[in-house]
Amino acid sequence: MKQKIIQLAKQFGYEVFFERPNNLIRFKRDDKMIDVWYSTMTIGIYENGTQTFYRDVEENDLAEYFC
Repeated sequence: MKQKIIQLAKQFGYEVFFERPNNLIRFKRDDKMIDVWYSTMTIGIYENGTQTFYRDVEENDLAEYFC
């Protein structure tokens, strides 16, 4: 699962910025950061001074959060 998420993020131009083993990967592209808690499939998006969180994200829906 973890490698699939990393590959997907790279397709959209994101790089791994931070990683907490078995739990969290933070991606960064320009001024946007996306946290993926892959143990709970929670997504945190940080952009333009705002934070938005999405819970129970389906693996098939991940791409829309990296757009």
